Amino acid sequence: MAQQDLLRDPRARYWRASLAVEMPIYQFQVVGDRDADPDVRWTHLSDADAAKKYARILIRDFKLKGHFNSHSRLEIKDDTGRPVAMLRFADV
Repeated sequence: MAQQDLLRDPRARYWRASLAVEMPIYQFQVVGDRDADPDVRWTHLSDADAAKKYARILIRDFKLKGHFNSHSRLEIKDDTGRPVAMLRFADV
Protein backbone atom coordinates (compact mmCIF):
# COMPACT_ATOMS: atom_id res chain seq x y z
CA MET A 1 0.00 0.00 0.00
CA ALA A 2 1.42 3.38 -0.95
CA GLN A 3 1.89 6.08 1.67
CA GLN A 4 -0.82 8.19 0.02
CA ASP A 5 -3.31 5.32 0.42
CA LEU A 6 -2.32 4.84 4.07
CA LEU A 7 -3.08 8.46 4.79
CA ARG A 8 -6.65 7.96 3.54
CA ASP A 9 -7.22 4.49 5.02
CA PRO A 10 -9.27 4.74 8.26
CA ARG A 11 -7.53 1.63 9.60
CA ALA A 12 -4.29 3.59 9.58
CA ARG A 13 -5.50 6.32 11.93
CA TYR A 14 -3.04 5.25 14.63
CA TRP A 15 -0.21 5.39 12.12
CA ARG A 16 -1.33 8.87 11.01
CA ALA A 17 -1.52 10.04 14.62
CA SER A 18 2.00 8.82 15.27
CA LEU A 19 3.23 10.98 12.40
CA ALA A 20 1.81 14.09 14.06
CA VAL A 21 3.52 13.54 17.43
CA GLU A 22 6.61 15.64 17.92
CA MET A 23 9.05 14.50 20.57
CA PRO A 24 11.72 16.78 22.01
CA ILE A 25 15.33 16.25 20.99
CA TYR A 26 17.96 15.88 23.70
CA GLN A 27 21.73 16.25 23.39
CA PHE A 28 24.16 14.11 25.40
CA GLN A 29 27.82 15.07 25.71
CA VAL A 30 30.57 13.65 27.90
CA VAL A 31 32.62 16.28 29.66
CA GLY A 32 35.91 15.50 31.37
CA ASP A 33 38.13 17.48 33.71
CA ARG A 34 39.17 19.92 30.99
CA ASP A 35 37.36 19.37 27.72
CA ALA A 36 34.13 18.18 26.25
CA ASP A 37 34.30 15.02 24.17
CA PRO A 38 33.55 15.82 20.50
CA ASP A 39 31.17 12.84 20.37
CA VAL A 40 27.78 14.46 20.88
CA ARG A 41 24.71 12.26 20.68
CA TRP A 42 21.20 13.43 19.90
CA THR A 43 17.97 11.51 20.28
CA HIS A 44 14.21 12.05 20.48
CA LEU A 45 12.76 11.27 23.90
CA SER A 46 9.41 11.95 25.51
CA ASP A 47 10.60 14.22 28.34
CA ALA A 48 13.47 15.19 30.65
CA ASP A 49 12.94 12.14 32.88
CA ALA A 50 13.32 9.85 29.88
CA ALA A 51 16.48 11.77 28.93
CA LYS A 52 17.94 11.16 32.41
CA LYS A 53 17.14 7.45 32.20
CA TYR A 54 18.76 7.28 28.77
CA ALA A 55 21.81 9.13 30.14
CA ARG A 56 22.24 6.49 32.84
CA ILE A 57 22.17 3.79 30.18
CA LEU A 58 24.81 5.65 28.15
CA ILE A 59 27.04 6.08 31.21
CA ARG A 60 26.83 2.38 32.10
CA ASP A 61 27.72 1.49 28.52
CA PHE A 62 30.67 3.90 28.48
CA LYS A 63 31.91 2.56 31.81
CA LEU A 64 31.70 -1.06 30.60
CA LYS A 65 33.81 -0.14 27.59
CA GLY A 66 36.28 1.71 29.83
CA HIS A 67 36.13 4.91 27.83
CA PHE A 68 35.89 7.48 30.59
CA ASN A 69 36.91 7.85 34.23
CA SER A 70 34.90 8.56 37.37
CA HIS A 71 35.57 12.31 37.04
CA SER A 72 33.69 12.43 33.75
CA ARG A 73 30.11 13.63 33.57
CA LEU A 74 27.36 13.52 31.00
CA GLU A 75 25.61 16.78 30.21
CA ILE A 76 22.06 16.73 28.90
CA LYS A 77 20.69 19.69 26.95
CA ASP A 78 17.41 20.24 25.18
CA ASP A 79 17.07 21.18 21.52
CA THR A 80 17.61 24.87 22.34
CA GLY A 81 20.92 24.13 24.07
CA ARG A 82 19.53 24.80 27.54
CA PRO A 83 20.96 22.47 30.24
CA VAL A 84 18.50 19.85 31.48
CA ALA A 85 20.75 17.84 33.82
CA MET A 86 24.30 16.73 34.50
CA LEU A 87 25.11 13.22 35.70
CA ARG A 88 28.49 12.27 37.12
CA PHE A 89 29.90 8.91 36.05
CA ALA A 90 30.84 8.22 39.68
CA ASP A 91 27.18 8.44 40.70
CA VAL A 92 25.88 5.90 38.19
